[in-house]
Amino acid sequence: MVRAVSQIPGVKILRRPRFFSWVREDSFCDFVLDGVGYEVEEPFGDNSRFWIGPLDREPRETTETLLDELSRTGRFGGRAK
Repeated sequence: MVRAVSQIPGVKILRRPRFFSWVREDSFCDFVLDGVGYEVEEPFGDNSRFWIGPLDREPRETTETLLDELSRTGRFGGRAK
């Protein structure tokens, strides 16, 4: 997931997963896109679902851009409804 996010134009990775971080942390990656801070969480620890959203949990226009870019990779296409 971090690799896919890092390939989005304009993204700057602030925090990458540490060795075995998946064992103890749900949130494992922070990044900035167009001045907005985001995080990637794996809430169930099973690699089947990720939550990607702004650090402040407020709706942002750049979130749609981010999700569209991830959908284009062909690996991530599902969105929460």
